[in-house]
Amino acid sequence: MMHWLMDTAAGSVVFLLMALSLGLILYFVPTIIALVGHHPLWFRLAALNLLLAWTILGWVLLLAWALMRNDSPTFDQGES
Repeated sequence: MMHWLMDTAAGSVVFLLMALSLGLILYFVPTIIALVGHHPLWFRLAALNLLLAWTILGWVLLLAWALMRNDSPTFDQGES
């Protein structure tokens, strides 16, 4: 299997597609965590992830933001 993956043109294409897929998944981990965790500001987080995650510091800060839970009501939600 490894011989085919590294020594043939088709194997190189498969390897490249797998590497790109893994890279995209890792790049969007903060957005995925925000969506799965039902983060209230997931759309803003996703937009910033798209624009700023290429910087390592931006990715780390977005990951921290995605992991934060803020269950207190906001000004728009009011208090009951």
